Amino acid sequence: MRIYYSHPKWTYYTEDEERAIKTIKRCLGDEVEIVNPRDYDENPDFALQKKYEGLSVCFKLVDQTDCVVFQRFRIPNRFRKYVLDYLKRYQSHEDLLEDEMRNLLDEFQQIIARKRHVVTPGVAKEVNYALETGKPVYELVGSKLKARVKRLESDFNGPYDPLYKTFSLFLKAYRKTNIILLLYPSPFWWLKEQS
Repeated sequence: MRIYYSHPKWTYYTEDEERAIKTIKRCLGDEVEIVNPRDYDENPDFALQKKYEGLSVCFKLVDQTDCVVFQRFRIPNRFRKYVLDYLKRYQSHEDLLEDEMRNLLDEFQQIIARKRHVVTPGVAKEVNYALETGKPVYELVGSKLKARVKRLESDFNGPYDPLYKTFSLFLKAYRKTNIILLLYPSPFWWLKEQS
């Protein structure tokens, strides 16, 4: 049995990813083959093809499997605190942003403060593709697999929208313990460029 493991790039090479793979094997048997898109992203030819063709290359991988298991991104409490502290500390710099970008920061703050998990655009598209083609889909929830039959909505408009980019940048700064990524040349610089 071949399983396509759909998960956010934010979990590539993390303990969450390792735990998820072990859980999938525990639930479905050690003999299952897990197709991990992360392994393909390491191949320069695949990465180039994905750049030009988008997720359709991942859909081809889904086609070669028996089912899809997906995982939402769990927002760690320490990351939540990191983001909320930053937003509070540099709130005065929001005045330099256009209204649209300030609204985006408010939306970002609401996601961080209220949600425990988020769905990324790629995961939503892979899950919905699998459902449309009749593949069984399961969500990894804790240590169990839960069947999914309804479409999945992303918490972001796409990988290029400012909200997704903001989440990604904060996560990168948090993981590298490098707040300078968020401060240079000034707080919220990545949003000022779009204003």
